[in-house]
Amino acid sequence: YRSYHVEELHMSKPEVMSEWAVRHGIARERWDTAYSSAIVTSKVEQAAQLTRTYGIEGTPSLVINGHYLTSGNMAGTIEQLVPLLDRLVRLARSQPISQPGTR
Repeated sequence: YRSYHVEELHMSKPEVMSEWAVRHGIARERWDTAYSSAIVTSKVEQAAQLTRTYGIEGTPSLVINGHYLTSGNMAGTIEQLVPLLDRLVRLARSQPISQPGTR
């Protein structure tokens, strides 16, 4: 967070991420191997698809049980987010299980 927002690092560039990791004590080879691994690539693609599916526009955004999307902006404030999440979790638990996106 700090590196992106305060130091204004371009964290979408692999070489910038690799340098960041090294500065924080991670071996470059280990970072580069993990960063370019099939599992990480798959997880990033999955996250991008879910972001599009749910229409997520910012962070923090949370999806409860695959059905309820909320965020600090939707809740009003970050302080109001936790009580809203509690209500949505109770609601999700009280309803029958269905496929995500079908409610």
